[in-house]
Amino acid sequence: MRSQGHYEGLCQESLSEFVRSARWILGERDPDVALPPERMWGGVPTCAGQMALLPLAALYPGRPDLAYRAAYQLGFIDNGTAKDLNAALVAGLAQALSTEIEHGDIHAAWQQILQTMKRVDPYRYHQVPWVQRPISRWLAFAHSAAERAGKSPNRLFKILETEALPHYWWDAHFLIAVSFAILEMCDFDPLASLHLALDFGHDTDSAAQLIGAFAGALHGPAVFPARMREQVTDRLRVDYEQSLQEWVALLTGLPKEHDASLIVRLD
Repeated sequence: MRSQGHYEGLCQESLSEFVRSARWILGERDPDVALPPERMWGGVPTCAGQMALLPLAALYPGRPDLAYRAAYQLGFIDNGTAKDLNAALVAGLAQALSTEIEHGDIHAAWQQILQTMKRVDPYRYHQVPWVQRPISRWLAFAHSAAERAGKSPNRLFKILETEALPHYWWDAHFLIAVSFAILEMCDFDPLASLHLALDFGHDTDSAAQLIGAFAGALHGPAVFPARMREQVTDRLRVDYEQSLQEWVALLTGLPKEHDASLIVRLD
């Protein structure tokens, strides 16, 4: 903000809702400065947590239960079903970070990840009577959409746009349906999936970052061409004066022995 004069206004505009909700979480009740987080996004369950919380998985590789609970407790920016949906994604990423692709069997590796997202359920969403757990519903829809589309992107796009029930293109469930249907259609090829997500349009940055997060977690950063990685790191430095390497070092250097106590404090 100091080096880019126009960023102050952009930050104020984009973060003002987050600030009001954060103040409410911290106990303030003056409506001039604090408002309940349930009000954010008009109560619509959005992909906000998908944007902000995915890096939490780096703290819990191979421990998806802890990853889920951390994302759920920190996700005050998520409403309704998005709290479970977005926390389940972080759990899936934690699993992906510790999943080996044995004998080149990418489908077996992905089954581990998908099953983890459905299995990890510390707050027992699957026991709520008369409804299906949202993450199970939308992963099943993504699988069905990819199967029914065959290998036709246009057919898949039509199914997603007409049957995935988007109120907005950034609904939490819609981005999950889009991302995992595209991954399956592309036989879980990471770069092909990213390309197809861009071809689909709508909220392309959200779908691409979700697919890219899983691709990086499962395959490692080398899955992305060096030129692509360099463009990202260069723009982060020029536009935001941030170093991706420094952030990675911070995440991976945090003391892992305190992870469990962190969750206790959050609970």
